[in-house]
Amino acid sequence: MQARALTVDFEARAGENDTNAVGHARALDEPAGVEQLVRLLAGKVRDGETVLLPAVLGLDHPGVFQELAARLGAPVGEIPLVPPSVPGLRLEHRLDRLASAERVRVVMGARVVDARVERGRLVSVTSAAAGRPREHRAAAFVLAAGGFESGALTMDSYGRVTDTVLGLPLAGAGADGEENLRHLIHRDYWGSPQGLFRVGVAVDAQMRPLGPDGTAALAGVHAAGGVLAGAVRWSEKSGEGIALGSAEAACDAVMAELGHSPSNNTAALEADAATGRATGPAKSKEQD
Repeated sequence: MQARALTVDFEARAGENDTNAVGHARALDEPAGVEQLVRLLAGKVRDGETVLLPAVLGLDHPGVFQELAARLGAPVGEIPLVPPSVPGLRLEHRLDRLASAERVRVVMGARVVDARVERGRLVSVTSAAAGRPREHRAAAFVLAAGGFESGALTMDSYGRVTDTVLGLPLAGAGADGEENLRHLIHRDYWGSPQGLFRVGVAVDAQMRPLGPDGTAALAGVHAAGGVLAGAVRWSEKSGEGIALGSAEAACDAVMAELGHSPSNNTAALEADAATGRATGPAKSKEQD
């Protein structure tokens, strides 16, 4: 297999000398941008070649790949770039549009500041909002607020480890702060991972948070992603797999609770349309 490099001068915005990946992608959402790129590459692609371009082939227009391939007469692919990730933004925009179509309201940057529990079941969370706090009621909630890196889990100077969103019990940490400081943190900072980062919410097969006795700690709640106990995601390189796998399992469980039978991988999106999501500093979703 052989590869060769080719440089072209694509002007995403007139007169702008330092356009980032998102700017290029937005330019290629427009017919004029695609036409400009085709003119620059026309006659330069050899028979049998695959054209690999930086990952900027449109942000919201899904047909850029197909149009370029048809115009150039060659398969077209993308090479990942440093952030901001255009493919990631494409996926986020697509999911946001699908959620909106299912009447899901997205509330950005709203931290959960209170929760209402009735007869052992979470029935609402309250988020900080301009003017006054706002209550969000739902039949079920998915806690996907992240872990220590997002502030959803914290350890204070006395060694007390807490879930700052719902106050759930945490596996791997005890009530004795001094004992936590001795066993969860070591001084070899460049050595093995700190035990603290394996602390989190323990769950059952339905992703329901468990208490120390192994029973459900709070009904109406399922947990997913970085809040889960047992993994050091950045060193294991398991973060995305844990997030996606646990989210699907949690949403399947929510749909089953609500009397639905998800049959494919669209379950996560369908569940968002039927449930609220309790979050920390990240976004939350609420059914209209």
